[in-house]
Amino acid sequence: MSCFLNDSTPCLTKFALAQFIGATEEELADEAACTQRLEKWLRTFRVMDTSLIETFLDDVDSFSPDMSMPLLSPEEAVGDAADDTSTVYVGIAGLRRAILRFLYAAIQNKKPQLLLYSDQNMAWMVEDRDFAMRWVSLMSAYVNSGGKIQIIHNVDRGLGEMLAAIRAWLPLYVSGNIESWYCLKPGGERFFHTQFLEPEDACIEASFVIGGENETRYSYHTQEEKLAYFRRFYKELLRNSRPLFRAALFYTPEEYAHHLRSILSLMQDHPYYRFYPLADAPFTQIRLSASEQAAQFNCLVASQPLTFTATHPMMCRAFVSFAERLEEQYSMDTHALEAMLKPYFI
Repeated sequence: MSCFLNDSTPCLTKFALAQFIGATEEELADEAACTQRLEKWLRTFRVMDTSLIETFLDDVDSFSPDMSMPLLSPEEAVGDAADDTSTVYVGIAGLRRAILRFLYAAIQNKKPQLLLYSDQNMAWMVEDRDFAMRWVSLMSAYVNSGGKIQIIHNVDRGLGEMLAAIRAWLPLYVSGNIESWYCLKPGGERFFHTQFLEPEDACIEASFVIGGENETRYSYHTQEEKLAYFRRFYKELLRNSRPLFRAALFYTPEEYAHHLRSILSLMQDHPYYRFYPLADAPFTQIRLSASEQAAQFNCLVASQPLTFTATHPMMCRAFVSFAERLEEQYSMDTHALEAMLKPYFI
């Protein structure tokens, strides 16, 4: 332990280590106790509660576009906000009205792309059921018309928030027109920032002290000079971001057969590569693959193959932990596995 922590280690470093591994001040003062605490933390670091992943996969497995409630037409959803010409909207109610105007204009003007970022609390979207229905209706109309949305999600609050955000956006992901990212730079605890940008015509934007949402003045920009600034702002955010979750409608039967052949080839070429088919599949519409670098699952939605890929390290680790739990229950030798997979080859 002395190579990590000694008398010359700054107090702040010791305090940070104590918080990180759950050690008390007394344990930090005792090298043997601190070593024991660190060893315990290292042994349990890879253990993760898989219940969030299981619940999420259950939701995806049972999802069907046919289950969605009837949506409003764009005209019904936007209401009289379509006629707004305001440049400033105040508070959460104002933000909601600005968003309705923003989305409706993008639909009417057939704009090809929206660039979205917000790290503020999502209460503005979910706490008002009437607005939530209007929002979903307009977002669905936009992506179903061919519009593409690029969004940088706020994932600083952990795995639960990431999965909740993806679950809420799942009906939109089915379109294949949603591209989601997460920023590598940590968020702050003093200010929120929101920027919803349609690159050619409009941008809703505000920065404000956390807790001041109801008094925040959200600007609705339409001047090219301001739009150019916000395009550069978003580009810089994206430069420091990585893909969070992607959906693609391209996993064909031929590709699936090629994938199965690759599995057998890997097992033959790499003795430590293992494939564990499940006797009783936990999900009826999902095929999952996961590593520390990426987690991918294929599901059948309305008879359309859909591939989701996640790359956030925390999410990948959670999917891997779920797969490891299943791995402990199943195993099969190579010859039996080959006999089982061959009927799926084309």
